[in-house]
Amino acid sequence: MRMKIHKTKHGKIFHAVGETQKELASAFLRFQEYYESPNDSFRGKKFSLDEYKTWYTKVFGEFTYYEDWDAFNVPGKVIIDASNGLLGSLSQEEFDFMSTLLIAGLDDDSYVIGTYDESPESDFKHEFAHAMYATNAAYKEAVSLVLGTVYLPKYNLIIDYFRNSNYHDEVFLDELNSYVAFDLDHLALNGVEITDELKELSFVLQKLFEINYEAIS
Repeated sequence: MRMKIHKTKHGKIFHAVGETQKELASAFLRFQEYYESPNDSFRGKKFSLDEYKTWYTKVFGEFTYYEDWDAFNVPGKVIIDASNGLLGSLSQEEFDFMSTLLIAGLDDDSYVIGTYDESPESDFKHEFAHAMYATNAAYKEAVSLVLGTVYLPKYNLIIDYFRNSNYHDEVFLDELNSYVAFDLDHLALNGVEITDELKELSFVLQKLFEINYEAIS
């Protein structure tokens, strides 16, 4: 396996870096979908890659997962579950990825993010925001106070994008934080109007990220 694993200065957060997008996506696919697939047949269940490919092709017309997804994030518990057989038999690539993380010290309280060599910095920040949201209670509380549930119906075009892009509704608030903070351009390309209010919200969320990113060692 050519994937590199870095334990970040934030202790419980691990950063996996693939040489290519396909290498990254193929290593993460089943772990990611076990964690947050909108399909109840996969989320928290055993499933094979062939079963997932069949479903993905049925929904999207062809299997383009390795081109569609270029950054990832999963809780450490997902890796622990996989090590205990809850995901089913692993490919050699998945086993090597899991083993490298476990040897590096990953446990139930850890979090794993993934990018690849040519990923833009915004991808790293987007995924690291997910990791901090999961592992830093102060950051999660601050984000929740800024966003609140009022933002979900208010930004229904963003929520529609999440639904159409294979996200489970349980992670919408978490995704809203990362997308608004670091991916307004991506949202704009997918039909979301970037208003002045949304730009102001993005600025606030970026500042919250920076403060918490620098504060934790």
